[in-house]
Amino acid sequence: MLSGATLHAADLSAKEARDLQAAQQFIQTGEPARAIELLETLRQDHPDLAEAPRLLAHAWFAAGELDKARQAATEALSLGRWSSDVVARLAQIDRDRDDRLALLNTVRLLTVLDADESQWRLLYADLLASSNALDEASAVYQMLSDRQPARADLHLRLGNIALQQNRLTDAATSMETAWRLGARNADLATTLAGIWRQRDDNRQALAWTERAVLMQSQPP
Repeated sequence: MLSGATLHAADLSAKEARDLQAAQQFIQTGEPARAIELLETLRQDHPDLAEAPRLLAHAWFAAGELDKARQAATEALSLGRWSSDVVARLAQIDRDRDDRLALLNTVRLLTVLDADESQWRLLYADLLASSNALDEASAVYQMLSDRQPARADLHLRLGNIALQQNRLTDAATSMETAWRLGARNADLATTLAGIWRQRDDNRQALAWTERAVLMQSQPP
C-alpha cells in the first residue's frame, strides 16, 4: 500500500525528516504504535504537512482503530494528498465499517484516481449491482468485458443482471458465453435450464438439465 509513495518533507528539520521516514518503515514492519507516536508529534508541529495524516491513516488502520484511521485519511485529503493509497485505505475502512454508501463513493473516486486499474471498476460495478443500480452496473461490466472478452466472470455478471431484469435472451447469451469460457458448474447449468424453460424451449432446457446432473454426479 505504501510502495511508491513520495515523502514531501520540505520545511522539516533533518531529525523530523528522519522521523517521517522511520514512521513509514515502522508501518511496513508491523509496528504501528511506534509510527503513531512519531507521526502525532509531526502532525502537531506541522499541521499543514499532509504526509503525517497520510501515514497515520495506514498506522491507525494497522492498529485496528478505524475511526481514527478514517479521520486521518480525510485530513490528508483535505490537505491535498489525493493519492490512490489514501483513497484505497479509505475504501478498506468504509468496507470494514460496513458503510456501503461511503464505500460506493470512495470506490467511484478510485476509478478516477487510478483509472488504469480495472479491479476498482469491477468493485464499483459489484457495489452498484448489490445496491440494485442494475443499468449502471451492467454498463460498467460491459465496458470491462469489451476490454477483456475472455473473462468468464464478467460474462457471468452480465448474465446475472440480465436475468434480474428479465432479459432472458441476453441472460442466456452471456451465461452460455461464460460456460464456454470455463465457468462450468452445476448451478450455472441449472440456471440456464430454468431460463430455457421460461422461454418454452424444452430441447435446450433438457440439454442444460442433463449438463447440471452430469456436473453434480462428478467427484469434486
